[in-house]
Amino acid sequence: MKLSTPIQAHGKEIVEIDLKKPDGGTIRRCGYPFKIETAKSGSQIQHIDAQAVSNYVSELAGIPMSSVDKLSPEDYMTATAEVLSFFGTADAQETS
Repeated sequence: MKLSTPIQAHGKEIVEIDLKKPDGGTIRRCGYPFKIETAKSGSQIQHIDAQAVSNYVSELAGIPMSSVDKLSPEDYMTATAEVLSFFGTADAQETS
């Protein structure tokens, strides 16, 4: 994933991060990056867990949390979509 705004990680400028695919151990450590709620209408609403997403970005990209904290909003949202795509939920009907 090419970053729109470079960040610092491990003493170097980073312009791109690669999010490796998580495994069961990663999911256990980071938790699910979303929660599903059923609305009164019966539709499902996906609530994104920003802390869990941050944990995934840090672990999957191999960068410290302090570097995740420096991601621009645009890059953070792109990373969020990539993390969710591992769970088949990037195209959920409703998100909050």
